[in-house]
Amino acid sequence: MKNFALSVVLILFALEIFSQCANDSNIYRFDYAGHSYEVVMEMQIWPDAAACALERGGYLVDISSQAEQDAVFDAIISGAGVSPTYTTISNGGGIAYVWIGATDNETEGTWLWDGDNDASGTNFWTGEGANGAGTGAAIGGAYINWGGAGSGIPNEPDDYGAGQDCGAIGLTGWPSGTTVLGDTGEWNDIQGTSLCYYVIEYDYILAINENTDAGMVLYPNPAANELQIELPMPGTYLIKVFDPKGSLIMQQNSEAIALIDISSLATGVYFVEAVGELNFRGSFIKQ
Repeated sequence: MKNFALSVVLILFALEIFSQCANDSNIYRFDYAGHSYEVVMEMQIWPDAAACALERGGYLVDISSQAEQDAVFDAIISGAGVSPTYTTISNGGGIAYVWIGATDNETEGTWLWDGDNDASGTNFWTGEGANGAGTGAAIGGAYINWGGAGSGIPNEPDDYGAGQDCGAIGLTGWPSGTTVLGDTGEWNDIQGTSLCYYVIEYDYILAINENTDAGMVLYPNPAANELQIELPMPGTYLIKVFDPKGSLIMQQNSEAIALIDISSLATGVYFVEAVGELNFRGSFIKQ
């Protein structure tokens, strides 16, 4: 999934207005190594968390190094201030967890980073840890942080009980009050129907450009075939349209009032940038 080399600046108010799967007041944002992340403090089952991540233009976090693991865990506990006891997951040893993008939903025992839940992704682990069949192994030297890994032998994933097909970060050791199977910050496989907070990762930096006037008007919004753009300052502009992943998909030169053909675009949320003497940004929904 980390195959985008983007430095696209997206305007946050667009995400807040048009991505209603999460309330912005319940989100803590941070940046690490050229990527943005969001700790979403709303409890969702794993498939719904992945769907919201995709709707917002990201995916459930893919953790590929100890440094990234440390950054994500510190953001959860210190940045977002998530209580280590905010919930109790009985099928995960009676502690609290936060969803990540690891899953073996597609093929039991084949763990993928599949944070957008499209049944594809990087296979980083196969099999079960020592608390299960003991057949597990990292693929190609991939970073893993399964429960017990800090002590040298991963105990997880163990597929203990039905439906333990989704990965999550434990906020304390487990089973509750111990570190027998896993320690604080390590990963466990738990049932995807569990309700947990989650972390979204983006392949670019989410930021507000403070030099950008928010005076762009886009209508109708949602739009089906044509989109009218009106800018508050006369002049010539380069109009750019980006998809939710930050890829430039359309551009044209225009005056301050423009009509663009969007009939070929797929349904979804898009971002618009007007580049001129001043820059303006906005977003629209394609029906």
